[in-house]
Amino acid sequence: MTSNQEPFFVSKVECPVCGFVNEYTDIRPMSYLDTTTDTDFHPLTRVWHNAAYQTYDPLWAFMATCVKCFYTHELTAEYKGWTRDATFRSYRQPFIRNKHLAAAARSNGVVQFLGSHIDAGSYPNESAVIKFVLGIYEELTTDLTSSLNLGRYFLRTAWLFRSQGTAVGAHSGATATSLKRLRTMISDADQALRAYDRKVSELKTALEKDVASMLKDTTEAHLHDRPAEVMGDIAASIAALLRSHSELTDVCDRVELAAPADASSGSAFHAFASFGQFLLKAKQLWPELPATEHEALARAREHYIKAYETGSDIKEGVPQVQAVYLIGELARRTGDFKTAERYFNTMMQVGGRLANSGTQNAATVNRTRKLLELGRDQARLNQDALAAVDREGR
Repeated sequence: MTSNQEPFFVSKVECPVCGFVNEYTDIRPMSYLDTTTDTDFHPLTRVWHNAAYQTYDPLWAFMATCVKCFYTHELTAEYKGWTRDATFRSYRQPFIRNKHLAAAARSNGVVQFLGSHIDAGSYPNESAVIKFVLGIYEELTTDLTSSLNLGRYFLRTAWLFRSQGTAVGAHSGATATSLKRLRTMISDADQALRAYDRKVSELKTALEKDVASMLKDTTEAHLHDRPAEVMGDIAASIAALLRSHSELTDVCDRVELAAPADASSGSAFHAFASFGQFLLKAKQLWPELPATEHEALARAREHYIKAYETGSDIKEGVPQVQAVYLIGELARRTGDFKTAERYFNTMMQVGGRLANSGTQNAATVNRTRKLLELGRDQARLNQDALAAVDREGR
C-alpha cells in the first residue's frame, strides 16, 4: 500500500446476541510492520506506512465489543461472516446469547461495569484492556472454550499493560512494594494450586477407571467407597484454599482502595484515581480478571500449557515450536523457573527435529533456527535464575 493511504476501514458486524449492527475499525493488511519484538513477541517498535498513525497500537482494534450489549469477540474474518454460518446460528448462537444476556442483565455484574467504561477516544489503551478482558470473559463462559485463544488474549493484555506501564493502583513507596510482593505470592500460589487441581482430576479419573472395580472385588467392604470419600475431601480442601486465596486478594484490594492515591503515580480514569484502581474494583466483581502484567502473563502461561498438552488448536511444525518456546519464556518471566526449564528443553527437542528433518522448506528451517537461537538465550537466563534461587535456599 502507498505511504499515505488510509490504513483503516469500517467493518459492519451484526451482534449475535442483541442484533445491533456495529461499525468496527478494521486494519488493512500490510498497513504496518513490527520491526523489533520482545522475547515474548511483544512488538517493541513498529512502522506504519502512513506515518500519521505511528502512535496507534493495532491491539486497540483487535477485539470487537458491541456498543449496545457489550458482547465481545475477536474481530476475525470468521466472526465478521457469522451470519452465513448455519451451524453457528443453529447450535452455538442460542447458547452464547443466553449466557451473555444473563451476565449482562446483572446490574452489579462485571460485564456492565467494564463495558460502560469503554471510551476509546479518551482512553484508547485502557479501553483496549477492557475489551480484551470482556473477550476473555466470553471465551471462558462459551460452550467451546479455546485454551489457545485464552492464552493469546491474556498475553496481549499483558502487552497492553507493559506498553503503557499500567500499575495495580495509584500508590508508590513501601505500601506499593509490599502489596505488589504479596499479590505476586498469592498469584503464584493460586497457579500452583490450580495445577495441583488438574493433577487431582487426573488421579480421580484413574481411580474411577482402574481401581474402583478392583476394590469392589475385595472382601474388605470398608474400602469400597474410601477412594471416592478421600477424593471428595481433597476437592473440598482445594475449593477452600482457592476461596482463601480470593479472600487474601480481596484484602489487598481493600487496602489499595482505602489508601490515599498518589496523584503523581498515575492518571485518573473516569471517576477513579487511576486505571489500576478501576481494575481492582472490577476484580471484586470477577476474581479471574487480570489486574497486572504479571497476572496476565501467568494466566497466559497456564492456558498455553493446556493448549499444548491437550493438542488442541496448535498445529505441528513452527507453530508448535513457537508455542513451546513461549510457554518456557512466560514461565521464566513469571518466576516459574522449573517449568521454564522443562519447556525450553522440550523446545530444543521439537525444534531440533523439525530443523534437521530434511523435509521442510527453507523458510520453515530458518524460522525454526531463529526460535532455537532465541530459546537457547532465554534458557541460559533461566538457568542463571534457577542457580540464584538454589543459592538463596541453601
